[in-house]
Amino acid sequence: MRSLPVLNAEALAAAEVSQTEALAAVEAALATLGRGEAQQPHPPTLSPAAGAFFTPLIAALPKENVACVNWLSYHPHNAAAGLPHSGGLLILNDFATGAALCLLDGIWIGQRRAGYVAALGVKHLAGDFDDIAVIGPGAIATFAIDAIAALGLLRGGLRVCGRRQQSTDKFCTDTLSRHGIRARPYTDPQAAVRGARLIITSTSHSGSPFLKPDWLTRGTLVV
Repeated sequence: MRSLPVLNAEALAAAEVSQTEALAAVEAALATLGRGEAQQPHPPTLSPAAGAFFTPLIAALPKENVACVNWLSYHPHNAAAGLPHSGGLLILNDFATGAALCLLDGIWIGQRRAGYVAALGVKHLAGDFDDIAVIGPGAIATFAIDAIAALGLLRGGLRVCGRRQQSTDKFCTDTLSRHGIRARPYTDPQAAVRGARLIITSTSHSGSPFLKPDWLTRGTLVV
């Protein structure tokens, strides 16, 4: 088997693909899927333990002659052993021949993809909004807010609620530094979303659903 290029997080960052380019690519791919010109079968799941899983996210753009699988894993109990709870390896293939083209860091790509899809949801689906409620101030929420700003849609302020006060405070400080927008920390998710017309959720796979319909104002967009 021939040697494949391996693009880790450092190599992907060094490529310096702009946020504008990445958003345009994701938006174009979603439009292709909407027209029925892409393939994205429902993925199977392997469950090694309670709350843990492996799942292959599979998709193809036949007209672009590319296919990929992002082999994702989530093992919430890894933290006790000092190991990452999430993993991902993306394989890119030539769609016509099946030839493998490269391996990429699936987490690096997946976090940005999730954040950018949320921002594009805001672009196309959000009504009038002022404050944005952020539940789960992690990497995906960061990319979502950055992308919303890149689209010129960031206004009002942020209400940020997380499980750990330190990460919540850091998210607020970093947002102020990057975008000059006020961000207030919350400890109660119900208080954070009260009256908000836009809610960004980026929580872990474990635990029970936390967002209750009667907390929401009619017309609120949740992404």
